[in-house]
Amino acid sequence: DDETGWESLSSITHPSPSLMWLRRASIASIASTLRRLSTLTSSTASSTPHDGVLSATATSISPSPSSPSPPPIPCASSPFASPPPTVAAASFYKRELPSSLIAFTSERGKRIFRQAMDDGAMEAYFPLAEQYVTQFEPAYCGLATLAMVLNALAIDPHRTWKGPWRWFHEEILGDCLELDSVRKRGISSSEVIRLARCNGLSVTAFDASQSSLEAFREHVIACCSRSDSPLVVHFCR
Repeated sequence: DDETGWESLSSITHPSPSLMWLRRASIASIASTLRRLSTLTSSTASSTPHDGVLSATATSISPSPSSPSPPPIPCASSPFASPPPTVAAASFYKRELPSSLIAFTSERGKRIFRQAMDDGAMEAYFPLAEQYVTQFEPAYCGLATLAMVLNALAIDPHRTWKGPWRWFHEEILGDCLELDSVRKRGISSSEVIRLARCNGLSVTAFDASQSSLEAFREHVIACCSRSDSPLVVHFCR
């Protein structure tokens, strides 16, 4: 009875002419291929078994000169139908990794990963990798991180995300925040801690100004050696 749903159903039930042409062309192409396969099978398969296995000669299949390929299907909505739009000068595609950092997929990064695995210091990686999400908005890094941690620790949000599924997502965590404000300014570490505690987590916070590099490394090793105590680092780039 929903009008929007009926329009969606109609668009599926009554395909566009281009889609119908595609279906006819595909069916004709499939039928032609099946006929060639049938001829090939009957001419190359041997009826004499060799060691109990039916033998056949491998032959490549190429289009017959008498069966020209159908013309390309015009598609006005194709993103390649016209030149790509002009890219804004202020935009960029990815960024160069600073020389002081090690790429995860580099040979050195893989070597460090294997060494950490051998040392038993990658226990936290796998439950987090299973729940990895990329942030929905540029300023949602704190919300995406917290959603990933909550799902990795198998915390039930007790509210639905989509359909019947109870699952943490940035938008769900926005119940206690003004998402419009988060989109503009991001989220502070104190707000992340408050949200984490509100959703059933026990949090121990450490301020960098009241700690040391040695203490930080000890915390990293301790947390990475367990699967139930992920470490979240809030830093300014």
